[in-house]
Amino acid sequence: MTPDMLKNELDRAEDAELQSDEQLRQLTDLIDKTCGPSPAMNASDCAKVVTAALALNDRLRTRTEKLRSEVRMVAARAESDVRNAQFKALTQKQFAAANQSAKS
Repeated sequence: MTPDMLKNELDRAEDAELQSDEQLRQLTDLIDKTCGPSPAMNASDCAKVVTAALALNDRLRTRTEKLRSEVRMVAARAESDVRNAQFKALTQKQFAAANQSAKS
């Protein structure tokens, strides 16, 4: 995956994680309705919804962390490649200069 595609994927994963966090915050209303005098759903169904939402949120968070790690790794690799290219160019210049002075 290219660095740009990876960053776009990370942006989408972060957005999904934020939406999931917001949905988790809204679950308190569902729990309150379940505990009220005339519940809209029973406690067992409410527990299933909450469990599923928490599991989804955990998977999204794990995916986001994995993508962050990949983005850092790609950036480090690119930085290393640049340094290696600079070192190679410098070495070639020094080698050429040494050869030139040896010929003189």
